[in-house]
Amino acid sequence: MTDASVLYHGSLTRFDPESFRPMSHFGSIRAALQRAGELLSRRLHDDSDACAFIYPVRLAIRSPFPIADGQNMKHGPCAMADALFYGRRKLLSAAERDRVLSSASNDLEAAFAILASIIRSRGHDGLIYKNRHEDRGQDSFIALDGASVTPDGDPCPISMPEIISWLRELESPQTMPEAAVSLDRRFGRVQPHAGGMEFR
Repeated sequence: MTDASVLYHGSLTRFDPESFRPMSHFGSIRAALQRAGELLSRRLHDDSDACAFIYPVRLAIRSPFPIADGQNMKHGPCAMADALFYGRRKLLSAAERDRVLSSASNDLEAAFAILASIIRSRGHDGLIYKNRHEDRGQDSFIALDGASVTPDGDPCPISMPEIISWLRELESPQTMPEAAVSLDRRFGRVQPHAGGMEFR
């Protein structure tokens, strides 16, 4: 994986795209839209005016460690340490897992830093998994920290009707090019990238 590919992150929060949290997930545009739709559907029960945000980025990840996707794979350092300890390909020792969990009980940021340091010490600069839930079968990536993430356009606020519409259009070869141009404009790009945006 190089920073030549555009990937996407779906969130309910508007934040500085230069400041992604450690262990943030990135994937295809479909995965980001599906994730945003899932999160937004819950929020709309309490806030009918809520919207989600899609963040286009490029990742500087060249040697990701493969892990399995799971329904319980959360953002926090404890869940990530468990995934790297209990997975079919174990990356953490029991002592290293305990160190991350112990640190997380007092300081989440320190626990993330410890986990990232251990992963890098094994020769990896990120994580990769086959997505089993959003855009099933496509690769998604986890950045160890914000230093691996470069924004590639403006965060795009998006409503539930727009999410549904774009997902429909991206499924059809006839409407995908038009959807690509529409999304490009929403991300603040004057012209699409050479060859068009990557919609895997």
